[in-house]
Amino acid sequence: MESVAASLTMAAIAFALSAFILHKALPKSFVRLADRLSSGPATVFSLDEVRARATHLLNQLAADLSAADPGAVDRDLYERAGLARSAAERFLDSERLTDVVGALALSRSGLDDLRIATGRSQTRYRLCFFNPLHDEAVNDVGFRLDSGQVSVPACRRCAADVRKGTKKLDAVTGDNGKPYFLGDDVWAVTGYGALVEDLPTAIFRYEQSTS
Repeated sequence: MESVAASLTMAAIAFALSAFILHKALPKSFVRLADRLSSGPATVFSLDEVRARATHLLNQLAADLSAADPGAVDRDLYERAGLARSAAERFLDSERLTDVVGALALSRSGLDDLRIATGRSQTRYRLCFFNPLHDEAVNDVGFRLDSGQVSVPACRRCAADVRKGTKKLDAVTGDNGKPYFLGDDVWAVTGYGALVEDLPTAIFRYEQSTS
């Protein structure tokens, strides 16, 4: 019995040591998919709160589009801003949180396009990939998705959490309660614009491919 107990003790020590070494060997910015499955939002926004924020941005975009002279601005960016507005209007009244966050992201994208088109700005507001409801992204961080390792924009808090290997990232959740980016819908594919250059066009192509 003593030899069996000793063997079990040694096996447990060896397992713990192996796990420790493996953990130390992983890059700080690397987060395993399995570690993210239990993630839940620490910041809770009601659907109505998010819709109100998205509505404010969408109304601002609509007003700016009406005030702009299409003949005096960059036509491609102006048209893309219009597409962003149309797409945002479709998602705004959804009962899915991910869709309403998408309306917010689209409105923000449209505003950026229009401001650059009219020469009022040369910079874009960078949404946090993990949660577009957070503050503006300040850093790019390496993050592993099912498709492989990607570099995504993150707010200060999320960037720090990823580098620390925090398991519970404050991410927007999908219908199943898991982080939205673990799904396969249009928002997971586009990362709310973080994974594509042209969000309205990417949404259109996604919908065409799945219809």
